[in-house]
Amino acid sequence: MTKYFAAIFLLFLFCSVSNAQNSQPKNLMDTAKIIPQNPDTTDFLEKLVYIAWQNYPDNMGYRYLVESAEEDLFQRKWSWLDNLNLTYQYNPQPTSNADPNDNSSLPRFGIGISINIGSIFKTPSKIKQGQYELERAKLQVTQQKLYIRSEVTKRYAYYVGNINLMKIRTQAVNDAQTTLTLVKYKYETGQVNLEEYDKALRTYTDNLERQAVAEMDVQFNKANLEQLVGIKLEEIK
Repeated sequence: MTKYFAAIFLLFLFCSVSNAQNSQPKNLMDTAKIIPQNPDTTDFLEKLVYIAWQNYPDNMGYRYLVESAEEDLFQRKWSWLDNLNLTYQYNPQPTSNADPNDNSSLPRFGIGISINIGSIFKTPSKIKQGQYELERAKLQVTQQKLYIRSEVTKRYAYYVGNINLMKIRTQAVNDAQTTLTLVKYKYETGQVNLEEYDKALRTYTDNLERQAVAEMDVQFNKANLEQLVGIKLEEIK
């Protein structure tokens, strides 16, 4: 009878777990391609994304959530054993003056098993809940991967864009300085008036200010990018 009941329960448990797995929504996204394990080393951006995923502290926290959910699911799958109680009864050897013909005085050993039916049939529901928690943790990891890729890409774009802008500003300063030198010479020789000289000086000063802002933006965006990557950009080869 016990074997028959155990077989029915295991079949019920297997069907419930299977139904839980089949009821989970299908995700068409290939999460392995969001941040590949073996990135293209010739693509500096892909290298930055990979390093950021390895180094950014929040990412490890999400991975720990998956490991915790996996361990919890494992515990839930075996939680049905908590509802089985094993009891035993042992009567020691009789005293020396016991009647050898009396069977009741012989040592006895008995084993009994009790099952909490109400709790044991909740096990499939607990397993199903554990599977959902695991999938939820995996989705959080996927979401974090998408965030890291998006954020690194944006910050890298700002960084590169500001480097290019700083080059333009630096060239503008050099051009303005050349013009100012020429106008100053003409002013000193009386070829242009003071207004022309002041105009060239203001142009040079304005370009110096723009160059300083561009340099500041480069450092600001570099720091933002290194915040995700976790190391100096100069250390990445």
